[in-house]
Amino acid sequence: MIKQWLDHMQRMVSTDAIDIILIDGRCGSGKTRLGETMAHFFKAPVVHMDDFYLPFDQRAGMDDFPGNHMDYNRLQHQVIDPFIQYHGFDYVPFDAHSNHYGLNHHYNGQLLIIEGSYSMHPLLRYTNHTYRLFLTIDPSFQKKRIIGRGGPDCWTGFETRWIPAEERYFETYCIKAHADQTISYDGQTIIIQSMKTVS
Repeated sequence: MIKQWLDHMQRMVSTDAIDIILIDGRCGSGKTRLGETMAHFFKAPVVHMDDFYLPFDQRAGMDDFPGNHMDYNRLQHQVIDPFIQYHGFDYVPFDAHSNHYGLNHHYNGQLLIIEGSYSMHPLLRYTNHTYRLFLTIDPSFQKKRIIGRGGPDCWTGFETRWIPAEERYFETYCIKAHADQTISYDGQTIIIQSMKTVS
């Protein structure tokens, strides 16, 4: 159950073994839901990778590498580095749908949660006290969740663009192999598929 798993994570956090938790993984696998659940449980800020898409006019001429549509520099300098140094940060989220920046977000605390695909990208520099979760999902369930979330018309874009881009990123940088835990999550139950470290 999720409560037992969260209690286990709490024990690791309380020993100062963890100050950043990353939640990466496949589309539709429950990353955002788990991030919000953990943020509520730990009373910690959660930052969404969706807030760090590059504006469209900055993507032209980008080198071809997995995840090149994300603004890693802004995430590093506005969130990760200030949190490591001061346990607080301010950033302005970018809305890819409107192609505009939103209102300023301010957070502070002893634990930071970053959820979303590409949060484990090697361009990002974290501390040694970072715990990496990789969420996975059966392809048939993945399709059902994505259609249930965005409607049938959204599936084509995921199938032809976003899922292949994610899989290229996972494979190129061995993201799953670098995770401390690989899990599946249905909103209530955590199923641990593999675990690298146990406290």
